[in-house]
Order: sequence, then structure tokens, then C-alpha cells
Amino acid sequence: MPVQADLYKWVDDSGVTHYTKTPPPESAAHDREVLNLQGQRKGIIRGFIPEEEKRAEAERTAKEEAQKKLEAQIKRRDQSLLMSYQTIEDIEAKRDAKLAYLKYLIETLEAERMKSKQEYDRLFEEAVKLERDGQSPNESMKANLRSARREYKSSSDDLLKARADQEKSMQTFQEDIRRFKELKGISGRETYR
Repeated sequence: MPVQADLYKWVDDSGVTHYTKTPPPESAAHDREVLNLQGQRKGIIRGFIPEEEKRAEAERTAKEEAQKKLEAQIKRRDQSLLMSYQTIEDIEAKRDAKLAYLKYLIETLEAERMKSKQEYDRLFEEAVKLERDGQSPNESMKANLRSARREYKSSSDDLLKARADQEKSMQTFQEDIRRFKELKGISGRETYR
């Protein structure tokens, strides 16, 4: 009993469909359907894809995934915005409370920074005076000076962070108000209840 060989169906660059028992080398660049002798499809053999096409396809896929992720994030943010607030005044009240807190925090940090700077300056002057008098600051004074410098640096860093938080909060609330109006179809100062 003779063994039945498969047929290969493929389309060349000119759009011509070919049926062969052995696929020629030029068909390697094209997808080929594997058919039995009755013409029923048994499977498919994927053609060779050049590296540049693979990279381009990977980039397209990555862009599509990034776009889907961004759209999902926007949808979640919009839902959260609509569930969190009923009116623009609600957003403004939350904004005002947050900004008042940050203003108080900044004022407190500025005072702490000033105090730590004054302490550092005082200790530094003491150390300089000792050296002018021909004495060397003791280890305790050196440790206090290092500690005062660290405290000043830390309070300066905290102040910068609080100011950055204040700026980011203002921008975020401004964007929330703009998006809330957009989602609710509100123009100007009118509110939606």
C-alpha cells in the first residue's frame, strides 16, 4: 500500500498560489499550509520572518500593550475621580485642605531648618574660635558639629520634598478639576450634583 505524501500550499510574492509535494527553498519566506491529498488542511508552517520585521512587530506589539495599559489607567483614574467627588466644590475643598496642611508643614520645616542652621553656625564658630586660640575641638564638639550638619541637610531635604509635594498636589488637583468637568460635561464654574 503506497504512503500518501502531504501537499504544501503557499502564495509567492506575486500572489500566485502554488501546490507542491516538496516546498521549494523560495517558499521558506512564506507561510505554507500542509494539506492531505484530499485537500484538507492538516496544519501550517510559518515562513521565515526577517529580524527587522520581527523587531518592527515586537515594537508594534509593545506600543499596543502600552496604549492598552494607559487606557486602563485612565479608565481607573476616571472611575476613582467620579466615585470620590460629587461636585467641583468637593475637589476644591479637598485641595484647599491638602494645600493648607502642606503650607503648615513647609512653615514648620523652614523653622526647623533655620534652627538647625543656627545651631550648626554656632558650633562652627566655636570650633573656629578654638582653632584661632591654638586649640583643637574635642571629639564631642566634632561629633556635635557633624550631627548639626546632618540635621541641617536632612531638614533642607525635607523642605525640598514638601515644596515638591505642594507643587505636585496643585497640579494634580488642577488636572482632577479639568478632567471632572470633562467627564461631567461641565463648562465654566457651574456644578453638577
